[in-house]
This record gives sequence, structure tokens and C-alpha cells, in this order.
Amino acid sequence: MPDDLRPIKLFDSTHDALLARDALAANGIQAVLSSGRVARKGWSPDGHLIQLSVSQNDVHAAEAFFAEADAIAKLHARERCPRCGSPHVTRVTTRRLALLPWIRRRDPLFRMRSGWRCGHCGRFSETAIR
Repeated sequence: MPDDLRPIKLFDSTHDALLARDALAANGIQAVLSSGRVARKGWSPDGHLIQLSVSQNDVHAAEAFFAEADAIAKLHARERCPRCGSPHVTRVTTRRLALLPWIRRRDPLFRMRSGWRCGHCGRFSETAIR
């Protein structure tokens, strides 16, 4: 590997760093991993981050690869139903008539509930799975 290495990405876990290195190798880009204490703005459990470096000639190709991979990951990162796993969920807000609490404590007459409704099984959930 040449001496003109340029860091392009930092990873918190060894597993993610190895996957990225192997993905670059599969696309014909040689990459080197180095570990150590790297100062950065953010949180890391022990301060150890794994740095992925490529040669100066491959910097643009590696950055383009990661940009495409991020775009594909965002495309597939959709919310899913926690019961059936269907990606056909929609964000809804429901109102419920709460007459008894309103009479007793002067709470709002309608209680609002936000969540996700599955188009496949019909379940309403306050959280969806990504």
C-alpha cells in the first residue's frame, strides 16, 4: 500500500469498519484500517475509533461509493409495523373523547394520540420499527 494514504471515514465498531473495507475491496479500491485514540466531536465508549484510509488516487472513487451506499440505505430505511413487519405504515393522529376526565379534572376534552397505523394488519402503534 502506498504511503500517501488519506482518511475518508471513521467507525465506532470493528465490524462496520471491516464490512466497509471489504466492500471497497470488492469494488477494486484497496483500503487500510488503523485504530487508535482519535479526538473528535461526539461520543465513543473508550475513545477508540477505527479509521479507514485509501490512497490519494482512490479518494474520489471511495467517497462516491459511500455516497451511493448511504443513498441506498436511506431508501430502504422505512418504518415497519411492529406486529407483522409490513412496510405499509402511515403516520396518523387520533382524537379520543375523554368526557369523564374533563368533568373531573378539567383535562382537555379530546386526547390526542400520534402513532403509526399498519395498512396490512390495521394495528395502531405509538412506535414503528426502522
